[in-house]
Amino acid sequence: MTKDELREHAQECFLSRKYNCAESVLMTMAEYWGIENPLIPRIATGMGGGVGATHTHICGALSGSILAIGMVLGRDSDDVVDMSAAKKARELMAYVEDLYGSVDCGDIIQVDFSAPDAAQQKQRTRVEICGALVPDCCVWLAENVQPIQKIH
Repeated sequence: MTKDELREHAQECFLSRKYNCAESVLMTMAEYWGIENPLIPRIATGMGGGVGATHTHICGALSGSILAIGMVLGRDSDDVVDMSAAKKARELMAYVEDLYGSVDCGDIIQVDFSAPDAAQQKQRTRVEICGALVPDCCVWLAENVQPIQKIH
């Protein structure tokens, strides 16, 4: 899958198939890396929309990305001292903060949920902001994370 195809697939999961941001990133990267697991996308569901759909806490696309990092760089036992997953998570957080100004959903989308047009604001940001952030995270993962383990 090329980077353009990856970007398109991530957008399709998020915008057309209506998975949340965290689910979309995790599903896209699992497919990209050839990983099948019945916990995908379920394990990311509660992280979408700023963890717990609060739209205030850590960005769901970032959370899904960090799950994807753990999926391929994470530890299998407590006697492993490899910190490569944590290092990549910090690098990704710095990338998102540099590109979007924050790692928190509320700061990124800037929707006033008390406003009369909050629903329209939310839909606009889903397409314009999150619709770009989800594939941005996927492309970053493809370019910067090399799986070290085979997951079945």
